[in-house]
Amino acid sequence: GGLLAKLKPEWHQAFWSANTSSYSTGTQMAQAVAIWLDIVPPDLLPALVDKLAADCAQNGVTIGFVGVRYLFEALAKQKRTDAALACIARPGYPGFHYEIYNEYEPSTSLWESWNVNTQTCITCETSRDHHYRASINTFLRKYVAGLDMKPGASGWSTVLVRPEAAHTAVPSASASIESHRGTVAAAWVRSSDSFVLNVSIPHGSSAEVHVPKVFSGGTVVTEGGAVVSGGAGDAAMG
Repeated sequence: GGLLAKLKPEWHQAFWSANTSSYSTGTQMAQAVAIWLDIVPPDLLPALVDKLAADCAQNGVTIGFVGVRYLFEALAKQKRTDAALACIARPGYPGFHYEIYNEYEPSTSLWESWNVNTQTCITCETSRDHHYRASINTFLRKYVAGLDMKPGASGWSTVLVRPEAAHTAVPSASASIESHRGTVAAAWVRSSDSFVLNVSIPHGSSAEVHVPKVFSGGTVVTEGGAVVSGGAGDAAMG
């Protein structure tokens, strides 16, 4: 609307630094929020996305629990799901990989803090079962499994399936949600010569399904054994 169009350039002007080519103090959160909210001018966007991806690759997840909501989705919205997944899987501190594989307390749940090892810092005790950073689940559902609700829909009336991670090294993914209409689910598996996508929606819902082109050369898309598309790009089915 009019207010949003007015605020975007004002935000950019207030926080953008031409000297550092970044927003605010250069934190991951400041860059991710600007990208996620579509504030970055088109001529600056590609370089800023690359800069954020490089920051994650080098330094891990240095963002707090509020900013995690934006970090991975900001990259994925700019077709950098590969960078988002690399950031999540990056070994070492800080990050989700560290929580799971650290030498002190290998985690099976989300922590309140990245860096607290209760075996070596008794005064640093924080929660080991915390909702902080749980928004990573939204990224995994929407961009890895590819299960989302179409913009403008409500109550999963129209399902959008678009598995962006099919173009990465991830070999398979699945997600499901129990809506008031019934189960909404998407699952995919990529092999050396095929890509299989299964979608399930409840009665009363519709779906827009985007089948990614994951192989070079000609691609044939089938549904229930019948050919529905064949071409050079991703296929969309309603």
